[in-house]
Amino acid sequence: MIVAAALAGWGAPAAWRGSATGMVSAQGSTRPVFSSLPSVLGSVFVIVMENQNWSSIKGSAYAHYINGTLLAMGAHAEQYFNPPSMHPSEPNYIWLEAGSNLGITTDNDPSANHQSTTNHLVTLLQNAGISWKAYAEGISGASCPLTSTGNYAPRHVPFLYFDDVTAVNNPSSPYCIQHVRPYSELTGDLRSNAVPRYVFITPDLCDDMHNACAPLNNPVQQGDTWLSQQLPQIFQSAAYQHGGVVFITWDEGQGSDGPIGLIALSPYARFGYASTLHYTHSSLLRTIEETLGVTPLLGDAANASDLGDLFSAAPTSARVTRFTVGRRGSTVRFRWNLAHGALVAGFAVYAGGHRLNRGVIPIHTATRYHYRARWSGGGTYRLAMILVSGRQITVAGR
Repeated sequence: MIVAAALAGWGAPAAWRGSATGMVSAQGSTRPVFSSLPSVLGSVFVIVMENQNWSSIKGSAYAHYINGTLLAMGAHAEQYFNPPSMHPSEPNYIWLEAGSNLGITTDNDPSANHQSTTNHLVTLLQNAGISWKAYAEGISGASCPLTSTGNYAPRHVPFLYFDDVTAVNNPSSPYCIQHVRPYSELTGDLRSNAVPRYVFITPDLCDDMHNACAPLNNPVQQGDTWLSQQLPQIFQSAAYQHGGVVFITWDEGQGSDGPIGLIALSPYARFGYASTLHYTHSSLLRTIEETLGVTPLLGDAANASDLGDLFSAAPTSARVTRFTVGRRGSTVRFRWNLAHGALVAGFAVYAGGHRLNRGVIPIHTATRYHYRARWSGGGTYRLAMILVSGRQITVAGR
């Protein structure tokens, strides 16, 4: 991995003593609105959460990771809705796959609601030679998971409702078993750079904000915690760093059609940007089709705007500003800002050629940093930051 190699290059630290903190401070972008998507977007990851209006997420003390990290490092939509009067969950998942609910109005299993049409996203991808997989929590991978078990619900895996995927509800369908896999396999696929171009991720009913589950017993907090634990492995992957994009959305509004959340995370996302344009699931489907280059535009995707407003034509350029060093006795205090947020994999601070810290911090997008260390010698002070893209930024001062 690019980042691992870069961090390893810093070598083992000398004896050190210190602490570091990061604070996120995001500002809305002033860059112009782009009318189309960057042509370089690569792998597409879609994560669908459950049953929360955006008003229950934005600013919530129970969604610390979403508000404190994800909104700062990516772009989001303030006016994103499920299709008009489209409830309950299952029709919205079908819509994300076909641009229509195909007449489905219930949450029944595929045995009752399966569809014979081949005009849906993953079949377009398959016919175009573009790889795809769904990764779902709570399934074994030994069969095509057509029925509910534990906290797994097939209604949250839309591909299972199409006969050409399941060989008409056949639990032994090789094609289904090959493409609908246990979520636990995603980690290995990311590490070996074996993830497909289109990745659909289905958390279970405890992790997707649907149910209240022990020990937190708070659906929003459960989902936020799950995202904080699972997204870093995607951000560190080559599939993401090389022009990938993660879309996080919710299936449907509660008591209305929304707004619900839509967050876009990518090296090409507009840092800290909040779009006020009107979008629906049709917009996300159109964006996926355009990014992966498949046609025809499915159902209502042909009538929708894509999510191009959330992206820049080029990756955000990060740089260190206001690097200062203060000293009191044997304590040295480093301060610096990172302009234009970026995913930070680690940093190292040096004094007189000696490294004073381990150089690894949790991945986040803080824009202001502080670090204290013990150093009784003199010499030039230097900072090296490594981004998850593999880029290293170095500055020096006294």
